[in-house]
Amino acid sequence: MTASSPKKSLPRRKPSSSPDVAQATDGGAPTTEVPDYSRLSGDYHWMYDDVGLKLGTRTPGVRAALRSLPPNAAVLDVACGIGLDARALTNRGLRVSAVDASAEMVALTRSWVSGCDPVPPVLQSTWVGLHEHFAPQTFDAVLCTGNSISHARSSSEMSRWLRSFRSMLKPGGMLVLDVQDWDVIRNLGDRLVVDPHPLERNDSMCRRSWTWTFSPVQKDQCRLDIGFEVTRDHKTTVSTHSVGLRAFDKPELRSSTVSAGFRNPFLDRVPGDEMYTMVAYNPDEPHSPDDPHRIG
Repeated sequence: MTASSPKKSLPRRKPSSSPDVAQATDGGAPTTEVPDYSRLSGDYHWMYDDVGLKLGTRTPGVRAALRSLPPNAAVLDVACGIGLDARALTNRGLRVSAVDASAEMVALTRSWVSGCDPVPPVLQSTWVGLHEHFAPQTFDAVLCTGNSISHARSSSEMSRWLRSFRSMLKPGGMLVLDVQDWDVIRNLGDRLVVDPHPLERNDSMCRRSWTWTFSPVQKDQCRLDIGFEVTRDHKTTVSTHSVGLRAFDKPELRSSTVSAGFRNPFLDRVPGDEMYTMVAYNPDEPHSPDDPHRIG
């Protein structure tokens, strides 16, 4: 997902369901620790500038891939967050279905798309549970944005999620991911990034920060602490959300995608951008029963 400029400094991803803590800085007592999404849902719109709220994902490769879809194509947004992509794509005339594992995010998405015509269906589902809600080979495209695939704890888990996505695609259907460029992020090392451009919305102002920390033991493990400092009516509240991510490289993503049965995985990267897009396709012909890449 997109944040405001400067582009290089601001990561675009969806937080995981990790615990977090909010602290009032106007002299009040800290709030009680709560499950992440139950409170993050109230902060989540601050992840995006006003253009992002209207247009959804702005990673260039994602937008280019989606423009290739024919009118009325069926799209499944498997990490819908608060519904920005679901609303933007529905308003473009695509037939969108949206899912998220979080009940709070599903509720926000339903509110966000309530003015669409038609109103897209929004369901709570895990990625491995998609088959419980949709028939196989229903969609022309599956969209997974916001660096959400980086929550995979291993290459095998990533492949399992990707197989589930492929099961939803028609023959020849397209998978579209946007992914953090972990080669770039790792080279930058541990760091604190403070957004120099606060956002103003609904009589509130928000200053955002991102703290990247890599494990000295497990080199592929990264912790991202996202901070929101929101001022309203002369009172400031600071909340921090911890996100656990796995820093995989591009060859691993290609390998996991192929092992899940996709063909022609293509990585689209803009030089200097910390995000890139991967596009891959469900084969036009079904795999034979003894094919190790079959859905299962």
